[in-house]
Amino acid sequence: MPLRALVSRFTPLVLGIAVAWASPALATTIQLSDVSSDETPASLLDAQLDLEVIGSVLRVTITNQTTAPNGYNINQVYFNASDDVVGLVLVSSSGSFDGNNLGAWSLSTGAAADGFGTFDFALTDGIDGNPETVYPGEVQTMNLTISCAVNAICDMSDFGVEFTTDGNPDARAVMKFITGPGDDSGFGASVPEPGVAALFGFGLLGLLALRRRACVRPASHRVP
Repeated sequence: MPLRALVSRFTPLVLGIAVAWASPALATTIQLSDVSSDETPASLLDAQLDLEVIGSVLRVTITNQTTAPNGYNINQVYFNASDDVVGLVLVSSSGSFDGNNLGAWSLSTGAAADGFGTFDFALTDGIDGNPETVYPGEVQTMNLTISCAVNAICDMSDFGVEFTTDGNPDARAVMKFITGPGDDSGFGASVPEPGVAALFGFGLLGLLALRRRACVRPASHRVP
């Protein structure tokens, strides 16, 4: 198929991808785990991370989807933010099993998650002698106030999109699963999907082709 016909045919798809990528979402859901840090099957490290910006607050919801006899507790959560986010402050935490447990969690920055690289932010339990892991089947929600860079507006486009750059492999989010069968533990990560990367790669090629076409067209109308 000629390039012109191919570009014309796929222009709506390419533009749709570009618009969807550029438009801020209301919330982001990240499903764990694509990859495990050790021999533990990644399919056993089952959890969901939801990120939602409400005004100046980031709501982080952790859902432990592991079940008996292969249940695990979750005690660490790692995620990234854009450069527009200069800080977060943990202000509340509650679990479906145990209510308010703010004293059990802490927030840190520049945290390494095993071999998956260094993340901008990490939530860790077990502070002040009050361990409060996320148990199998439990949902815990944490609210964090957002500090933005000067003249920046922080929204959902600033969270849950970026991957680490120093991991093997790089990851979008990571959780640590503990006290599993036989006291097993491991890190489960959400990593880039090759199919999605290929789709955006194709979209980028299409946009480049359109740009080249637009740049070349005026030359044909020049007067010698």
